Amino acid sequence: MTRPVLSLCLIVKNEAAYLDRCLASYRGVADEIIVVDTGSSDNSPDIARQYHAKVIQTGWEGDFSKARNLSLEQATGTWLLWTDADDVIDSVNGAKIKQLISGAAPDRCFGFMIKNTQDGVLGSVFNQIRLFPNHPTARFRYRVHEQVLPSLQESGFQTIFTDIMVMHTGYSSPDVVKQKQIRNLAILEKEVVERPDNPVIAYSYAGNLLDLDRFQEAVPWYEKALRFSLAQHAEEHIAQAVPVALASLYGRLKDFNQSRLWAKKALLQNPDNVQLWSILGELAEVEEKTDEAIRCFEKVLTYQEKPVLIPVDVHMLQINACSHLGGLYMKKGDKQKVVDILDKAIEIKSGRKVLPSERGDRYLSMGDTIKAGQEYLTAVNDSASKDWAAFHGLAKVFILNNSAQDAADTLKLGLDRFPDQPDLMLLLADLYDDLKRFELSLPLYRRVLPLLTDPEQLERVRQRLGRV
Repeated sequence: MTRPVLSLCLIVKNEAAYLDRCLASYRGVADEIIVVDTGSSDNSPDIARQYHAKVIQTGWEGDFSKARNLSLEQATGTWLLWTDADDVIDSVNGAKIKQLISGAAPDRCFGFMIKNTQDGVLGSVFNQIRLFPNHPTARFRYRVHEQVLPSLQESGFQTIFTDIMVMHTGYSSPDVVKQKQIRNLAILEKEVVERPDNPVIAYSYAGNLLDLDRFQEAVPWYEKALRFSLAQHAEEHIAQAVPVALASLYGRLKDFNQSRLWAKKALLQNPDNVQLWSILGELAEVEEKTDEAIRCFEKVLTYQEKPVLIPVDVHMLQINACSHLGGLYMKKGDKQKVVDILDKAIEIKSGRKVLPSERGDRYLSMGDTIKAGQEYLTAVNDSASKDWAAFHGLAKVFILNNSAQDAADTLKLGLDRFPDQPDLMLLLADLYDDLKRFELSLPLYRRVLPLLTDPEQLERVRQRLGRV
């Protein structure tokens, strides 16, 4: 019997809502699937068996590493790849995995880029070792926030970080997230007693307290994590992360002096930390140092996302920077910069280019009808543009300038290109109605009525039709 090349290893408990999608995404990538079920009351085991997985059912003992190591022990593949039930990969990254193991040396282990995301755009990205040879010393450590990298490093495996991306969809319900944090805290409370000087455990415990809004309690644990890391010359990434975490934490506590103190320490260690520049920008804004704040937030915007060991949501930091910069540029009276920065926020959040109508709407909201009109015209004059709202916006500009006929002509042009667009139809009907051109408004109201969904618009149109 041919030995499997790649074994996919999971632990699950009541993951029926996610498991099918996860396993389907690894179809054609994994030769063997090992699922350790730690006490599901749903049909997670049945779903796993549909993918011909070997299912090991066991009890939950409050130890993620123990469960994961059981999955590794049951695997027979040459290579092991661990994943979570709420992870998915696309076909491109699946092909990269297959290509990687086809020529990889047996003394290598590989990190993937893990993106915590609900929409595929926003979310933190971090490096995590996911793929390694099937070796008896390759085992997870720590009861929660388990890691396999320490054992691999001790065994002499070479670590290589790749651009393979895994989407970790996580849990969208705040209540579910909070319950898991409470569960993790109970596990970590045992670990800090068992391993009182471990920097990883101290850092994880501090982070868990922070997630539960227990800010003051988190401070000494972050300080312990830093002290342990420096004294042991171990876990350098924690020694770099703690000053940033404390700078952020003290900012949330409104202790801006301590926040700036820790930010300065962090700056000496790692001046390229994107979270640090966000913190420095907020501190400068509090101190009304507008130009310094702008400089810091601009650095956040120009940061190129790169994999790190501790999750950082670069996109959210950049959206936050846009929010601050919008206010700062408004304070300086730079309308162009305000519009540009809001465009940037939309592009980051949606992953698409901003429409001319959206730029025009922002200028219009600031009372600049000339620039608004110019933006709308870029789409109106582009026969290939699908931006129907540009016609709507340009018509409003003409109405504000008392050019009713130009507004009507613009809306008719828009309806020639987008004949069933209700917003264009309704604005043109309202325009004719205000001009008392009822012979033109009434047919439009009858035409638009079945297209409307907004209750207020429906009521208003019915009232106008009822006057006849």
